[in-house]
Amino acid sequence: MEVILAKLLTSMMAVAGTTILIGLVLAFVHQPQGIQGLRVFTAFTTFKTADAPYRTLLEIRDGLLAGDGLAIVQLGLFMLIATPIVRVCVSLILFARVRDWMYVSISALVLTGLALGLLGWIQ
Repeated sequence: MEVILAKLLTSMMAVAGTTILIGLVLAFVHQPQGIQGLRVFTAFTTFKTADAPYRTLLEIRDGLLAGDGLAIVQLGLFMLIATPIVRVCVSLILFARVRDWMYVSISALVLTGLALGLLGWIQ
């Protein structure tokens, strides 16, 4: 079971990192003067929501269809965020296959916490 999870996590991290790198290269190739419209430096005295062009999966999809490098970077970041969630889901399935119900319930509880956190119900 550990080998399956290790291979899954390694491959997901490699794909996410490669996707981010490709997106950065494309973003700088298409805009050699830099990525316009985004502030690179910010004051850390106050916290504000960043003005990101791709904040939802639909916006990322539209950016990918347009060939925008920033959308590819966002997709890579989404895959990076999804990695631990996929790990918990696969763990839950593998524990269920070996009928280890205590770990199935723990994995389900962790997955519920992750889902509630992503939905903004837990801060």
